[in-house]
Amino acid sequence: MKGQIRIAMPGAEALRWRQYALSHDEEATKKALEKEVQQRVPAGVQVKMNHFLGLTDSSTNLMAILDVSGSMGTATGKRVFVPAAFFEATEKPIFSAEQRENPIDLHFPYIARDDITLTLAPGLTVDSVPSNASIPYPQMADYQAAYGGKGTVYKQARLLALGNTLYKPEEYSRLRDFFQKVVAQDLQQLVLDRVAVAAGTSAPAPGPGTK
Repeated sequence: MKGQIRIAMPGAEALRWRQYALSHDEEATKKALEKEVQQRVPAGVQVKMNHFLGLTDSSTNLMAILDVSGSMGTATGKRVFVPAAFFEATEKPIFSAEQRENPIDLHFPYIARDDITLTLAPGLTVDSVPSNASIPYPQMADYQAAYGGKGTVYKQARLLALGNTLYKPEEYSRLRDFFQKVVAQDLQQLVLDRVAVAAGTSAPAPGPGTK
């Protein structure tokens, strides 16, 4: 695979990286963000930080541009299984304990929106995609995921919104249930069909992934 990732960051997330850049240099900030993104993408995929836009301009959204390459997926016979959620491929539940005695602080509200387009290599077509999902947590958070595949193009849209950040111990079970359902959905698989192709067939141009 080969392509590009564009990550747009407003608000607190942009502030976090701009503050980091103030106490480090730009190259160190690039390396830190590159490492963070690398930990989230599927196994076999490599990311390389290209450049920032707006790192020193707080009047605009911060954007990070990364190059992505490598390979992903597991082949079994005529099928290839690929993580359906690219940026959550290595996600793990953030609340493993069944009980909680202390309050929970999730730091700041946020909206994370993923728009992914994968243009498949020759010999691969979309066989099946996960069912669309909606996981509401009224007045606290929301999760939406949509998947589409036609021919050699796969698209995924994901939205996770966290409105409330402070939770009492008695609210823990509902919070934990919400995030466990989110992780279970994020770990769904995309199924591809594969057939032999003639030697020398070129791959189509890759689509971008935006976080």
